[in-house]
Amino acid sequence: MDQTASKLSAVVEKYCDSLPSEIRKLVQLLEQLQDPAGQSRPDKLEDLHHELHRMAGAAHCMGFGFLGYEFTNIEFLTRQTIDSPADRFHHNSLEIASRICAVARIASKVSTRNSDILNSGSEPGPVTAPPVGRSEAGAPMEDQRILFVDDDSSIRQLMKDVLVSLNVGAVMTSANGQEAIDTVGRFNPTILVTDWHMKPVNGIELLQKIRSGATPIDPDCVIIFLTSSKTAKDVHHVIAKGADHFLVKPFTRKSVETSISRVLARRSQEVAFV
Repeated sequence: MDQTASKLSAVVEKYCDSLPSEIRKLVQLLEQLQDPAGQSRPDKLEDLHHELHRMAGAAHCMGFGFLGYEFTNIEFLTRQTIDSPADRFHHNSLEIASRICAVARIASKVSTRNSDILNSGSEPGPVTAPPVGRSEAGAPMEDQRILFVDDDSSIRQLMKDVLVSLNVGAVMTSANGQEAIDTVGRFNPTILVTDWHMKPVNGIELLQKIRSGATPIDPDCVIIFLTSSKTAKDVHHVIAKGADHFLVKPFTRKSVETSISRVLARRSQEVAFV
């Protein structure tokens, strides 16, 4: 097993080991919905929806599509519950609880042996063209300083390993938009890759803050959105807000390199015509 594959296997194995505790957190959030004290029910539902969205994205990225789809289905039901009349809460909460229990049973089958990204034989693997370490525009990857922002630790580690394998000059990760702003310091990223749904500052809010000059990050920094959404409406929305590119989960080594290469090539052409 080469070094890249070994790192990938370690990330997936860590994800598998942490999955039972992650599901227990979902159960705890669901139990809190029944508690009339403390945080309001709508806020608790939003927290549950946020966690389900994060876990769905992580499952897909770790190569467990069957698990990701289950989380997505519960996420959808939770969103319906948030948007439904209050008298639907009891019925929907029972359904959500039932589905989370079903996912807990499925989770026992989640292991490195059935991860698609470990068993595909090709992803993430060497990219034959363009050569690893250079973009389509010829700009060296080692000249890039990439800040990756995502609220799931497994995805952050996976992306970091992918970027390092592409010979990116420097890589920094943050768990949300606010952390990115607070900790970026002198890192001076040339490229920002960010998830959409995060707290307390999400990807759209981070994008707007950067473009307006309200952060230490260069307002003209290349910004790539990473998200589970695939609709044309979502793509148009983030592009209209100032994003340079849209990358869909689950990502692969090839898709990450292609996205970076295309954005750098486009930026290079824009400069040439100024």
